[in-house]
Amino acid sequence: MTDEKNGYIDEIGVEAYAKINLSLDIVGRLDNGYHLLEMLLQSIDLKDELVFRRIPQEAVVLKAENTDLPTDGRNIIVRAVELFCNETGLPREYEIFLRKNIPAEAGMAGGSVNAAATLKALNTMNKAPLGEEALARLALQLGADVPFCLRGGTMWAEGIGENLTPLPPLSLKLLIVKPDKGVSTKEAYRNTDLSSLKNRPDSEALLAAVREGRRSDLPKYMGNVLYPYANKCVPQIGEIIRDMEEKFDCSKAMMTGSGSTVFGIFENGSRREEARAYFAKRYKQVFLAETVDKSLDWKK
Repeated sequence: MTDEKNGYIDEIGVEAYAKINLSLDIVGRLDNGYHLLEMLLQSIDLKDELVFRRIPQEAVVLKAENTDLPTDGRNIIVRAVELFCNETGLPREYEIFLRKNIPAEAGMAGGSVNAAATLKALNTMNKAPLGEEALARLALQLGADVPFCLRGGTMWAEGIGENLTPLPPLSLKLLIVKPDKGVSTKEAYRNTDLSSLKNRPDSEALLAAVREGRRSDLPKYMGNVLYPYANKCVPQIGEIIRDMEEKFDCSKAMMTGSGSTVFGIFENGSRREEARAYFAKRYKQVFLAETVDKSLDWKK
């Protein structure tokens, strides 16, 4: 944070952390078409970096580095600024710099955590005109993952993803592999048959294992019902899962969200490094990662 004047802040930097799903189950559907979910969500230390700067003109200027994402109103960051300013009546006078590291179309909430970072940053820059409940309400208008991305850590999510219950933090060492092709979230949900869901997690047993600190029991209860459709679209998902588990002995490999990213949980650091080297020869986006207990952090 820099240039504080009268309690207002002219510039602020935010680190916005990705999320993975340690479980994803569909338990129903609402009349409006939204799916009712049960998910174990976890923040990880793969992050985007954003800088928000107040400018002396009415404009929202987004500059994005190392990404071909749109920088106009199609971008969720710009929409979050508009939503915040509409809610508070404050002027739209911001220049935003985005350095993108979280893969797109990956099931890792890259856009959602950018939206959460925007709401939190603008609120902080303007002496917090909105409380936590108001921020959460705006977050939900931007997307079902955004309320989690305001808080982060280890959370049990229900409803469409907005009903959140904090859980004891997990300490996991991960390998992240993103195939070149992504998966449409909308299509993944639309093409998943609710009458015959496969790859379902055991939610009750998974929750108990987290609460009781039985980390070694997590793999046998995890699951993602969107995997069968996503793997039809991107067969590399299943290939990565198989190779992680069979070639490198990770305790569990699974797709996160609607895909196409796969993460593996590793107990052995040298095997994780061997797996990283193997997959880095085959895919452009391969990352070592660890779990964290938050989704946003102020940049030093």
